[in-house]
Amino acid sequence: MKKLFIVLSIFSISFVSGQEKEPRDPLIGSWISEDENTRGLTRCNISYENGTYVVELWGSCLPQDCYWGKTFSNEMKPNSTEVQVTWNQGFVDREQSISIMKGKLFIATSSSYNDDRGNRLDNEVFKRLQ
Repeated sequence: MKKLFIVLSIFSISFVSGQEKEPRDPLIGSWISEDENTRGLTRCNISYENGTYVVELWGSCLPQDCYWGKTFSNEMKPNSTEVQVTWNQGFVDREQSISIMKGKLFIATSSSYNDDRGNRLDNEVFKRLQ
């Protein structure tokens, strides 16, 4: 009986320790541009708070990257694979679609300038920081 208890205990410990953790939200994390020489977005942090995704962005500037600040998605369930956010930066209004595919983050940005520059569409790819 003692041997059976020991064998069952070892089996239980192996089974529990071998179980996978709950999968993490695919969008959440810190991301950097795949293009090291980008003149666009360089870095992205995404978190999830109170039912919305929080997006922080940095753009290419010298001598250091420019912090765009934070913006929030509409209310969404966690573990989404796509999120929409907007930015009003005074001189330009931007709408972004942020999605994940095959472990990479894709940001499509539609920019509407408030002067005679017209509109612009940019697509950028990011890799997760480890």
